[in-house]
Amino acid sequence: IFAVLSIDEPVNAIRNPDDPAQDVRALYERVKLIAPELPVMMVHAPLPTEITQPDGSVRPATQVEIDHYLDLVQEFSRYADMIGFDLYPIPAEIVPIFAPGYGSSAVDYRTAFPGYLEWLNKTADGRPVFMVLQGFSYERLLDAASAQQATDAGYGLRFPTQDELC
Repeated sequence: IFAVLSIDEPVNAIRNPDDPAQDVRALYERVKLIAPELPVMMVHAPLPTEITQPDGSVRPATQVEIDHYLDLVQEFSRYADMIGFDLYPIPAEIVPIFAPGYGSSAVDYRTAFPGYLEWLNKTADGRPVFMVLQGFSYERLLDAASAQQATDAGYGLRFPTQDELC
């Protein structure tokens, strides 16, 4: 076993708002109790560009929410030996993303990559960092009706090119 992957994209899986890091802390402590030499990896989702409201409506994320998200990522990352981010989707025109250092301006993954890497290196306290680049098409993830809705909403559905995957 190379490592244990903590809760995938943990900010999206908070069960206790009063102690958001409860689950990642418990997992980390359990792994270290059983096999202290085994590293725990944590991969975080990219910054959300939109916030879904309780009524189902969607609005752009604010700078305050971006900063709060990065604070949560930093808190969760205390319970990992190696930390990283998923950057997706590739191809870039499917959905723009936010990146540390770019405020609330959406960028593509090529621009986002150095922003995330710089942020990780500043906050990792010397721990190893990594990036996961995910190439996919929503066409493979959605049923035909949802794919049409995505197209109508302006999201691209094409597959990544060979150059994008290399």
